[in-house]
Amino acid sequence: MGIRSQNNPIAAYLDVFSNTGTDAATPAGGSGLTASGGVISDYVTAPGDVYRAHIFTSSGAFEVTNDNSDFGKTVEYLVVGGGGGGGGAGYNNAGTGGGGAGGLRTNYPGVQTISGTDISSASAFPVAVSSYAVVIGAGGAGGPAVNDSSNTGISGGVGGFSVFDDGGPNPIRSEGGGASANSNSNSTANISGGSGGGGSESNPGLGNKVAGPPSGSAATGQQGHAGGNNTYGSPLWAGGGGGGAGAVGGPGPTSSPTTGYGGAGVQVLIAGPEGSDAAGVPGPGGQGGWFAGGGGGGLYNNTTWALGGSYDGSAIIPGGPYSGGGKGGGNADQSAVGSGTGGTGGGGGGTGGKHPNGVATMGGNGGSGVVVVRYKIASVQNTKATGGAVSFAGGKTIHVFTNSGIFTTGSELTSVDYLVVAGGGAGGARAGGGGGAGGFRTGTGFPVNASTGYPIQVGAGGAQTAGAGNDGGNSIFSGIISEGGGGGAGTPPSGGNLAAGTGGSGGGGSYVGTGANGNTPPTSPSQGNPGGSGVNNTVASGGGGGGASAPGGDATAPGAVAGNGGAGTASSIIGTSTTYAGGGGGAGYGTVGNLETAGTGGAGGGANGNSTGAGYSANTNTGGGGGGGSTQYPINGTGGTMPGGSGGSGIVIIAYPT
Repeated sequence: MGIRSQNNPIAAYLDVFSNTGTDAATPAGGSGLTASGGVISDYVTAPGDVYRAHIFTSSGAFEVTNDNSDFGKTVEYLVVGGGGGGGGAGYNNAGTGGGGAGGLRTNYPGVQTISGTDISSASAFPVAVSSYAVVIGAGGAGGPAVNDSSNTGISGGVGGFSVFDDGGPNPIRSEGGGASANSNSNSTANISGGSGGGGSESNPGLGNKVAGPPSGSAATGQQGHAGGNNTYGSPLWAGGGGGGAGAVGGPGPTSSPTTGYGGAGVQVLIAGPEGSDAAGVPGPGGQGGWFAGGGGGGLYNNTTWALGGSYDGSAIIPGGPYSGGGKGGGNADQSAVGSGTGGTGGGGGGTGGKHPNGVATMGGNGGSGVVVVRYKIASVQNTKATGGAVSFAGGKTIHVFTNSGIFTTGSELTSVDYLVVAGGGAGGARAGGGGGAGGFRTGTGFPVNASTGYPIQVGAGGAQTAGAGNDGGNSIFSGIISEGGGGGAGTPPSGGNLAAGTGGSGGGGSYVGTGANGNTPPTSPSQGNPGGSGVNNTVASGGGGGGASAPGGDATAPGAVAGNGGAGTASSIIGTSTTYAGGGGGAGYGTVGNLETAGTGGAGGGANGNSTGAGYSANTNTGGGGGGGSTQYPINGTGGTMPGGSGGSGIVIIAYPT
């Protein structure tokens, strides 16, 4: 299955060597296997080897139709199980544990834990003309909330196993991540897995609960690590972090949330060159390709949360969360609870006691697993530059950066075309505004010289909060700077208004605010547009975030309709017209029997707002703005603050004649 798709901006440049005629570069040095299945990522590595990776995020089959290969008849694999779910909170519980990461097995060379232990299998995986079954494990469900006067908390669910199967006696199977321990009994049943779930604790007298050990044996290889123990007692009553593929989960903190973080995952650069995130998520250093981080533990009395995948076995890795693990939350702001990232096997975050509004919250869901199969298909010659994921289309060489990296040029190259899209802003909370799109800047004939490298920065999407959305991060190529999108305005639980952010495009206003300016600081041509304003006239709805080619829409009344996100702008730099940098839609106010219409995200990755819960998150590597979140109860009718969705990360693309 190829991956060219107008809805996936990464798709059009990854299906590289299936091109024909004048659109194709001429590979040299032999040919490889012919196979189908999954999402296909072709890329070039130094000194010009071309690999094809098949990325499976849903179950299917790897079909080899021709095994006449000049590069051997073996493949490399990565198999990650689904992450375990974080624990759910009772009405007045202590913190519950984070879910364990899905088990991770690979024969890709050089994969190491955070402590430096090599966990790669030395065994080659031979293939022939045949069909190889692929099973993708689902993430375990987060433990449900219990909204009564009991102190019951419920464990999350164990993740599903993933398999790459040759039909023989020894398929490559990775177990699902362990669920968090139950917070109101001493049982440790069903909490072990690929990596163990974090320990939990409820009221005094029940004793400590210890996370289960990781699975794995001499026959199957180490798949993960144990979860962290809980902390029993005041002031935090904290759950431990779920174990990760690269490290154990952090133990529950005793005075501040410096531990209780999910165990780190590992980096496996099987689906793209160094720095690429064709599969996986960013980790330490900002490079992509990280998988299987544990979920953060929940806390009862704190407002700073334990991040998933950020514990190295002895200390916190700065700058998390990493490796797909979800954030832990607690009674002061349960909107912080995060689910594991799909396609990474990350564990879900644990939660704590009741929210101040009286509503308990479920734990975060585990992230689904992934299977990647890779093999060499060709070699290329006369590459004029290196960096990013390299492909060829329309007579051009294209370098795509979905994470920060280095673009290095040789003496033959004198000018390039570029597209620089920044990260989009997050939507605002509580009938909040949509996030503004990241700045969009493009040009041709940009002069370059033979160099040791032009640094590339790819902006992250703004993170969701329980107030105003965070701004997106800047993207940079040489002196070309695209500003991150402005976060949508929001209204915190205490009331008032937190203003929308300015940026490449401005965030939309909340129901009591106006939209913010775009194209800030100004560029020519303009890199974006302002956000729309909210309305509070018997109804309450947020404005849409600005987009690259249009401002965000204003909310309207009567009609009770939130503002739509501004449209993004299309670019054909990768050989296919793809739209980037759409603004997020505003949120409607939600009450029983009176749900207002939420705004629609702008074309180009912008996310929809919501009238019944948290705003939707923008697509990655589009610079789209996140949707606004509602004021909604969705459990038992009492009011609550629902956060806006996260902004989409940016992208940098450089092209020149082959």
